[in-house]
Amino acid sequence: DGTPGGTLSVFMNVPATDFLQAKAYYTRSKVEGPKDLFKLDERSLLTVQASGAVPDFPYLWLVLRFTRQWVVNDTGAFVSQDDWDAGVEFKFQL
Repeated sequence: DGTPGGTLSVFMNVPATDFLQAKAYYTRSKVEGPKDLFKLDERSLLTVQASGAVPDFPYLWLVLRFTRQWVVNDTGAFVSQDDWDAGVEFKFQL
């Protein structure tokens, strides 16, 4: 779009054990330099997730997820929107 700056995207997957995992995703657009890499504002998105296997069901995992994103409100200003959710995942290898 002709604006200066690049985009930074970072994904981290930490398999702590066979039954516990943590994941994180961060992205930031229009980065203007090293001091601008890690800020939570209207140019960034953050998702953090923790999941654990259900005992006796190795393919079924319980998941807790937090996401912070920035949206435009009714007045046209950017505001942070935090979202927490829980769910299940089915995991298997092909």
